[in-house]
Amino acid sequence: MYGTRCPGCGRRHIAADGDLCESCREALTPPHAARCPRCAIRLGPHVRVEKRCSHCRTRSFGFRSASAVFRYEGTVREQIHAAKFTGDATAAERLSAAFVRGVPHGELPADTGLIVPVPMFWWARRTRGMNLTEELSSALARTHGVPHDARVLRQVRPSPPQFGLTPPQRFRNVDGLFAAGDDTRLTRATVLLVDDILTTGATASECARVLRRAGARVVHVAVLARTEPLPLP
Repeated sequence: MYGTRCPGCGRRHIAADGDLCESCREALTPPHAARCPRCAIRLGPHVRVEKRCSHCRTRSFGFRSASAVFRYEGTVREQIHAAKFTGDATAAERLSAAFVRGVPHGELPADTGLIVPVPMFWWARRTRGMNLTEELSSALARTHGVPHDARVLRQVRPSPPQFGLTPPQRFRNVDGLFAAGDDTRLTRATVLLVDDILTTGATASECARVLRRAGARVVHVAVLARTEPLPLP
């Protein structure tokens, strides 16, 4: 009997209350897709890329590499919204489990010494009740036995809206938005920065620059989902 609705797509299905339907579970299964190692954009099957793709070849980032598990669409997008904007802890758990499956140990950047999430402004964190990025990063750190600290970075003021801005405007918009504490673990460290969504790379790039100024040798980025990129100048 179709007595419950899937929290991912809203369709009725046969499952325990609160469980995803088969279609949504499949959507949260990490795909095997070729991506640019620099900006994590999804590539066609015959595109040859060594260090950068045509999309990011002229763009300067504060991080060395980026990886993404999913495209920002469908069930993934809906579950991210549920976790971020309604405080749905179950959605956050589903996404964290999918993220860990999508970043196996062999794909963790070599010599990763510290995993750090992109922070939220303290008021937004209090209002929402959790930081999805922190849930993702802590799950990854636990699974791979890598040190994790959500206090290394902090957001010093509320996030200005990024919607509708061009890529250059987005980079200017986050300038000075983050700060790092005086942490000796950053000295010459390889840091993995975790975020939920990557669009232009502006936020991740600014966080990476702050981490490097604080002593990190190199910063890599891992995100749950990558949007379709905006045109770069």
